[in-house]
Amino acid sequence: MGKPASVAASSSATGASPRRALQLQGFFLPFLLGLLVRNHVSHLGRRRIRPPRRGMGSTAASSARPSGSHVPARASSLADARSRGVSPLTTPIDSIQYTIRMNTWHRNEQLLISLDHHAGCEGAASIQVVWCDPANDPPPGVADHPSGKVVVERHARNSLNERFRILDESDTPTLGILSLDDDVLRPCEALDAAFVRWTRHPERIVGFNARSHRIDRKLRDAGSQEERRGAAWEYGMVGKSGLYSLTLPSKSCFLHRDYLDYYTAHLPREVYGHIDEHFECEDVAMSYFVSALTGGRPPLLADYWATESVLELYTRNGISWKDGHIDTRNICVNDFAEYLGLKEGKRTPHSAEIVPLKEGRLLSNEGGTFFGYGDEPESWSGVDPSSLLSPRLRGLVEELQRRESLSGPNVIKNYEWMTQLRDTMEGKAKKAGLVKGSTEWKMRWLYNCAMELNSDKRTRDCFVRSDSGPTAGNGSSSYFVCDVTEGVLHHVDGSDDWMMAGPPRGTGTHEGEVVCSVRVDPETCSVEVFDSRTG
Repeated sequence: MGKPASVAASSSATGASPRRALQLQGFFLPFLLGLLVRNHVSHLGRRRIRPPRRGMGSTAASSARPSGSHVPARASSLADARSRGVSPLTTPIDSIQYTIRMNTWHRNEQLLISLDHHAGCEGAASIQVVWCDPANDPPPGVADHPSGKVVVERHARNSLNERFRILDESDTPTLGILSLDDDVLRPCEALDAAFVRWTRHPERIVGFNARSHRIDRKLRDAGSQEERRGAAWEYGMVGKSGLYSLTLPSKSCFLHRDYLDYYTAHLPREVYGHIDEHFECEDVAMSYFVSALTGGRPPLLADYWATESVLELYTRNGISWKDGHIDTRNICVNDFAEYLGLKEGKRTPHSAEIVPLKEGRLLSNEGGTFFGYGDEPESWSGVDPSSLLSPRLRGLVEELQRRESLSGPNVIKNYEWMTQLRDTMEGKAKKAGLVKGSTEWKMRWLYNCAMELNSDKRTRDCFVRSDSGPTAGNGSSSYFVCDVTEGVLHHVDGSDDWMMAGPPRGTGTHEGEVVCSVRVDPETCSVEVFDSRTG
């Protein structure tokens, strides 16, 4: 189709143009299905980021770039970026609204649902869809979204670095950027609360998902201080210590628009080239990059309730599903830190100033923490609602102050409120079968799989061999049921029903002998069958 007027061309990066103002079930299944998701993660050998040639990233990455690429042959120093700082929030819109940059790749259904949700947030001034698929056009309803907020930003090359490269500054009306993927939803109130926190600290990232770096356990527990200092870092979730040092811009974060420009111009070319070549770790790079520019400080985090209100739309494809994902993250966490001077190592440039990466601490939720969370937590009582320019934000802060003052048994009302916000948000996604674990999800993703398995000779022979099958006497085919927890079903001899095996597997209450056991993998629509009568 022809290129819509709202689609930004990607011929070259534009100059500093002035920012524009806002343009602004039909049936019931006779059986219960369950899921046993298998996470096959192969452990690959630890590779390192290859040193660049001719002052660029890897050769493969360089050759893949089109002629006239925007990527400079050599990045300016981090010291240059530090000396610039970030632009102050002097324009009213910068304290009222933000621009969403949404990365997407072959998930059109999730994209459309995400756009509908985020376009309904009053705080979203514009939504930039980062489209890195030159071979295909966006689906109908994106560029011509009825909200008038959506701009499709067409990029000539497919790289995760592109999510941080704005093609046309005139399509970016605010200094505040909300970076996220197309499958991540949070209530508008959660986004607004994080946005208010960001406007008070615009030089920092305000994220929702905390991650950590850690050293090898053997060295951590038994190594010398010198060995621990030089040990390789690994990527990890936040452990019992509650320490974190990263956030994930792919899962939602607020950051200053200037950092997107600095990322392209000042990120070490070794890091930039690795992301170009391997399609990974741009979120680690941005989180580290901002820490390197702000004295090694960790990202700030949104309130606990805001982080927990997330809804991730179901999808069967994604980088984090790939084999070896954790191994590659380990490499990024260590090597990027060395290139950025957050950690001393053999990749640290001789001229680089070492700014050690600091760690923040999550506040324990055991004591009823609902608000302050992460590094430098703040109380909403310290925010003067009258200082906010937007009635929307003033009302939200007043509501959060009221909820923060609740104590004793009344605290439960906060959790009920959070649940209500999330339930309201997920309505459309749930109806579409994109809320994992819901009845609608099981009907959509497992129903056809179930029918296929019921027609499979192995399952059919096992299911209908008994004289007293679940549909005995009515002339219809046998159905099967999988336990929601374990993904296993048992058929009991002498019963007309398929029985669920409660956890631990096989310990459910059965009146007769278990004669059939089935395990279903809905991702591959495969089945394992055990018939106790035949072995």
